[in-house]
Amino acid sequence: MKKRGQLRLVFSILAAAIVLLVIMFSFTPFKNLKKGEETAEMVNFRTSLQTEVLQQSAKSVMSTENITLSLPSSVNRIYFFDSSKSFNPARAIEVANIFADDRENNMFLETEQGFIPYSISGIMISEENNPMGVKIIGDKITLRLITGKDGVEIDAAEDMQDIKCVSVLNNGEPGNKIDIVFLNYGFEDITEFNEQVNRYINNILLEFRPFKEHSSKFNFYRIDEADIECDIKGFIDCDQFKIKLAASDCPNDYIAVLVSRSRVKDFIRPVRSSAIGNIAKINTADKPFVLVHELGHSFGQLADEYVDEGYYSDSNFKASDYANCDSSPCPSWKHVDNASCYQGCSLNKYFRPTQNSIMRSLSSPTFGPINEMELLRRLLYYE
Repeated sequence: MKKRGQLRLVFSILAAAIVLLVIMFSFTPFKNLKKGEETAEMVNFRTSLQTEVLQQSAKSVMSTENITLSLPSSVNRIYFFDSSKSFNPARAIEVANIFADDRENNMFLETEQGFIPYSISGIMISEENNPMGVKIIGDKITLRLITGKDGVEIDAAEDMQDIKCVSVLNNGEPGNKIDIVFLNYGFEDITEFNEQVNRYINNILLEFRPFKEHSSKFNFYRIDEADIECDIKGFIDCDQFKIKLAASDCPNDYIAVLVSRSRVKDFIRPVRSSAIGNIAKINTADKPFVLVHELGHSFGQLADEYVDEGYYSDSNFKASDYANCDSSPCPSWKHVDNASCYQGCSLNKYFRPTQNSIMRSLSSPTFGPINEMELLRRLLYYE
């Protein structure tokens, strides 16, 4: 009995050691992934601000615009500092001391690890505000841009926190871009919502072909507090009018409602994501590529390549309305490389071009040649 107890103790110690090792080795990749995500968010912030400055510079002198831009929670404060001009070091002693000789950069993001420098062309900082520190509130920053003769003056606008539309990635004028706005449903923690928005943008959507090669054609926004009503059952049923009304605060060609849901709760009671028209309702506990699939519907007008006779037999579904469905022997893509003719495309009687794709399975890493061709055709309309 004593020996058996000793064996149990040894096994318990070994098990604890294994668990500890797993935690240690898994923590490092997670930490690196988190750092990479935050870097991407900072780069997006820099891109967005530079775009806003260029747009503002085209306006008449003394034109004023208040903007709100997204930032990762790791950024505590931002300093704008032009070391080539007279400045008051008492305003930000540490920044002035460290970057007094820096003639290349004029924006410094303060994190717990130190300052991260960036350069924004075309901005001016008044001498009385040089250097200028701006607080980050709710993972966002509000700035005032004023068009001058020699550039765009930048100032803090912390009193303008009522701006609902937060720019996550601005690549240009909304009329020339694909504008996607994310609405918050159920997230009490804005940092968590912001992280989810950036995960879908940086790690999923803009890493998936053909969107990856055309990332500059997209603008992304977020609305932290959206007055919308949804009923969560086997699917997400929302008031479409309220969604569109809430999204109207931002440019919006497409709307993604992010529904906060735990993986444990979703395992017990699964909830489907879906898209109707230009609105996608995304269960954040769903598979990561679900947003890509739903955008395939709303942007690409692509059909589901799995079969659902119960739903589509009553929906007046016609293969001729979709680029990725055809009748046998699939004459629509018979001359396209790597395209074939597989039975099953929404209905059993129709055929699809590939054995598998993101439009058939959320685990597939590709759209396939026919779907990509259709998406590219639509992407070419945008700059």
